[in-house]
Amino acid sequence: EVFLIILLQPAIVLVDHGHFGYSVIPLGLVLWTLVFCLEDHPAVATAVFSLALSYDWTVVCFSPVVAIYLVRNALHRKGGAGPA
Repeated sequence: EVFLIILLQPAIVLVDHGHFGYSVIPLGLVLWTLVFCLEDHPAVATAVFSLALSYDWTVVCFSPVVAIYLVRNALHRKGGAGPA
């Protein structure tokens, strides 16, 4: 429910279409990446984020967040040494 409220917020849609043109496609892919991260599907999140990076280079500012999540997830699954 909260995800839909954020996604359909009129100011985001109007500003994005009015000023940035087609940036809504990689932004949507980044939002799907976050959904798959929250649903604990790191492989799918990686694939979707790769699509977003391939579409538009401005998505690179989200890369540290996704990278930290993937490394933390890999360490947590591998040996349980990571934080919960």
